[in-house]
Amino acid sequence: MGSDTTERWPLAPRRWVLPVGAMAMLASIVACTVVIAADREQCERNEDCLGRGLSANAVCVESVCRNPDPAPPSAGGTDTDVDAAPLDPQWGCLGNVPEGPAREPDVPVRYLARFQVSPGARPLVDMPVNICGLTDTACVAPLPGSPVLTDSTGLADITLFSGFQGFLQLGAYDGGPADLMPAVYYLLPVPDKAAPPVEARMVVLVTNSTLSLLAASVEKEIKPELGHIFFATADCQGNPAANVALRADTVTASTVAFYSDSAGTPSLTQAKTSSIGAGGFINLPLGPISITVSRDTGQQVSRRNVLVKAGTVTNILLGPTP
Repeated sequence: MGSDTTERWPLAPRRWVLPVGAMAMLASIVACTVVIAADREQCERNEDCLGRGLSANAVCVESVCRNPDPAPPSAGGTDTDVDAAPLDPQWGCLGNVPEGPAREPDVPVRYLARFQVSPGARPLVDMPVNICGLTDTACVAPLPGSPVLTDSTGLADITLFSGFQGFLQLGAYDGGPADLMPAVYYLLPVPDKAAPPVEARMVVLVTNSTLSLLAASVEKEIKPELGHIFFATADCQGNPAANVALRADTVTASTVAFYSDSAGTPSLTQAKTSSIGAGGFINLPLGPISITVSRDTGQQVSRRNVLVKAGTVTNILLGPTP
C-alpha cells in the first residue's frame, strides 16, 4: 500500500492512537449517525412489518414489528418438532429478507430527520435539505418539495412516497457553519410507512476542521479528491448490530478505517463492531463502492452499493438485505 492505487481491502484493525479531543469529536459524529430506538412505534398492522428486514411472517405487537415465536410441537410430536431450533430474533431474517416494502409506491409517507453538527451537537437551523433520486447521483434535479428547511431544532419534516429510493443532499448554507462539509444521507431502510413524531433519525454532520483533525491524529491528511463514509449497522430487529465486520471492495493507500467502541469512541484496533454498531472510512475513491457486512460466523448480513463523492461524507444505515 505504498502508492495511492485502488485495491480491495477489508475494514481491518490498525494500531493508531487518537488524541482525546479527536476521539470525543468523532465519537459524537459516528455514535449518532443514526439513532435506532428498539421500542419505537413501527406498525399498526402486520402488513406494515414487511420490508423492515424481518422475516416474511413478522407480526405487529404493541406497535413494534417482531419475528413470530416458533410454533409449538404438534401433539404426539415428531423428532423434527422436538429438534426444531427457535427462530433467532437477532439474525433469523437472514436469507428471508423481502425485496422491498409492501406499500404501493404512490402512498405518501412522512420521514423525519434531525441534523446536528459536531463538535458541540449544535442543531443545524434553516438548513436546506434536497431530496434526490437514487440515479441522480449529482442531484442536478432535486425532487418536488426540495429544499426542505430544518426547524429551530434541526428537524427536517420530509414527505416522500412508499418505496422511495434515494438520498438527502446537504452542505454549507447561509447562516450555517462556514466549513460544514457536504454530506449525503441515504434513506434506508426504504420508507414504507409514515414515521410517528417520536421516530426522528439523528444525523450528525461534520466540519472540514473536525475531519482534518481526526486525519492528522492518525498521521494522515484529508485528500480533497477523495470521499468518506460513516455507517451504522442494524440487525433483524433494527437494533445496533454488534460483532459484524465490514469490507469495502475498493480503497486507496490513504484510506483510514475504524469501528467505534461501546462508549462511542473510535477504535482503530477493533476488527468488528461493538454494541453500538458504528464506524467509518476516511479517504475512499470516488464512485459506487460495494460495502459488505458479515457476522463473525461468516454469514453475510448486508451488501450495498454506496456512492462516494469528492470532499463529501456519505452517511448510511446498513441493515439486513435480501
